[in-house]
Formats: sequence, structure tokens, C-alpha cells
Amino acid sequence: MHCGEAAAWRGCHCAGTDNRRGSPLTQYTHQTTRTNDLTRKLGGTFQVPSIRHYLIFDANRPSVIHDRRRDDGQDIETRMLPAGDIRLDPPSMTITAKKIYVK
Repeated sequence: MHCGEAAAWRGCHCAGTDNRRGSPLTQYTHQTTRTNDLTRKLGGTFQVPSIRHYLIFDANRPSVIHDRRRDDGQDIETRMLPAGDIRLDPPSMTITAKKIYVK
């Protein structure tokens, strides 16, 4: 991942590495962090140019929020998925949301 100057304020330690194909970032939410995860953290995450996908998994129920940087590099597209495939392109991989929540 190549963070560049945009992530310096976050204490990013990934300088010197590079991923020109795009990087996915994942996390799960908890009721105590949900608001921060869906607002402030989302905005900061997409300041890092190489991050193309931000997947937020709900810890309490099968639900995935997929935020994706569009090819123009400016707009962010959001999808909410309880099931189905999540295509991450780049880096050319597919995640099946329902399989993540199998008990």
C-alpha cells in the first residue's frame, strides 16, 4: 500500500511500500464504535489514494457495507449487502458476504 502524505496525520507506517492495483480495507463495527466507523473514519480512509475498497462488517447481524472508490478517483460508491458477492476490482477478487457469517 502506498499512503503518501495524505495519511501522515494518521501515523501511517506504510511508507516505502506500494500497491498500484488498489487495496481493500476491512473492519467490523460494534454498537459503541458504529457512528465513528461510518462517518469520521470513512472520510479519513479515502484520503489514502491506494485504498479502493472499504468493507464494514456488522458484528451483530449479516450486513456488509461496501464503499468503493470509483475509477475517476473522486467519487465513492456505497452498497449495503446482507448476502451475495462483493467484487473487489482491483485487486480482482470476490468475497461472498453470506459465507462470512456462517456459524
